[in-house]
Amino acid sequence: MGSIYYTVRLKKKADRKRKTRRRPKSFKSVESAEAWAKANKLKKYHLKNLRLPGSSDMKIQVIAEK
Repeated sequence: MGSIYYTVRLKKKADRKRKTRRRPKSFKSVESAEAWAKANKLKKYHLKNLRLPGSSDMKIQVIAEK
């Protein structure tokens, strides 16, 4: 036999919405990051490489400035 309390908790949990903040977008190449920034009409932004300096691959993050 199941418990009624379990189903009540599931309904309450489904009603809660997760609030997420907007995060900076990341790309694998500088060209694609600049194209995205241009398409979204960002005038002031800078690019940051999230990988270590000696790494062969890149992960570029577009950070908008105010």
